Amino acid sequence: MILATKQNYTDSFQRTLAQPVPENGRPVTFMVLFYRAECGLKALFSDQEKIRAKPTDEQMKTLKTHNLGNIVSVLKVPASALGSRFPDFRLVRERTVPPHAWKGHAGENAHTVWRYGMEMESDDERKMVEWLNRAVHYVNQQL
Repeated sequence: MILATKQNYTDSFQRTLAQPVPENGRPVTFMVLFYRAECGLKALFSDQEKIRAKPTDEQMKTLKTHNLGNIVSVLKVPASALGSRFPDFRLVRERTVPPHAWKGHAGENAHTVWRYGMEMESDDERKMVEWLNRAVHYVNQQL
């Protein structure tokens, strides 16, 4: 695995800020938004943990995950900053399943859905994009 530094995370976050992501954007813009939030949160984590050289195994668990909800939890981000927990979502293609069996997918998989052109339920996608934008705003205030 190639290790990124706090500076790598921060630079990536800052570079992508120049590319605004509208809530009615396209999946590719949402994917960038996801990675923007991820890089920003990992920059905050690296700073909080004072990671300067090789991260510990425990720190690596956080740096390797795409579960932004877990990173937010480790960072102890105030609930008021994000408005809700990291949202789950449903896929349109699963609508044929009876409603009681229609399971949600963990938010950490959203970037995969957007990368491979799957379609998320519109209300779930709106909530995800809103949460990601709030996370980006929070990071931008902290860096």
